[in-house]
Amino acid sequence: GKVEDVLRKEGMFQVRVQETEVELIRGIPETLHQQMHEEMFLTMLTQLHVWPSWAYTEDFHFLRTVCHFCMVEHIAKPMQDAFLPGRTCTEVFIIESGRLCYAPSGKGEVEVDEGEVLCLPTLWAEWKYKGRLCASFGAAYYVGVSSQKFCDVAAEHGGPLWQYLHILGILLLGSIESTKIRTDLTYPETMLELRERAAKYAEIFNSRKAALNYSKSGSEAEESMVSSSFRPVLETMNTFTEIKVGKNEP
Repeated sequence: GKVEDVLRKEGMFQVRVQETEVELIRGIPETLHQQMHEEMFLTMLTQLHVWPSWAYTEDFHFLRTVCHFCMVEHIAKPMQDAFLPGRTCTEVFIIESGRLCYAPSGKGEVEVDEGEVLCLPTLWAEWKYKGRLCASFGAAYYVGVSSQKFCDVAAEHGGPLWQYLHILGILLLGSIESTKIRTDLTYPETMLELRERAAKYAEIFNSRKAALNYSKSGSEAEESMVSSSFRPVLETMNTFTEIKVGKNEP
């Protein structure tokens, strides 16, 4: 009986091997490494609730690059904290498997399910954790997306997707400011509305820029358009305190 209990407990708390622990992977060619990361992370990346439908075709290379350079595995062992309130956040988290509990401001608890996203605003703002995330039963696995690396990759990629993400960030942070809600949780229904609005704004903006660029000639006009239109994705929350998200939007 006691031996069975020990074995059952060991199996329950067994931790799977992570990429960094596999010595063989370190010597594989870069292309295979990138393909492996795509297989590991792409499904999780699509759950961020930020992508327009056209990104999966027109910007698939960008998604693959994010998987390869920006995403890492994380594990929280039983009763281990994934993060604590007040500390600086540098990653967006996507829950892969296991059971975690989130306690807003350290009070009360809500269970966080597989596929849920936490700390999404850190892609656009300096963010501090607003609550505590803990593995409540057994080991829990989640994926992190580095905000700084994401910004670097997005800036290098440029184009309509970059503009769309920039607008989405403004709308998201403006929404947080207007509601005064401070939480690390992400609400899919809110993000759906913001995605639709951001896509509409981006389409209008890029159509106007395309018309402007057509009326000019040469690479100088194109470079001028990019330099005056795109700003870094990573901004502080204070940058957006004056943004008003009104109802009279196009």
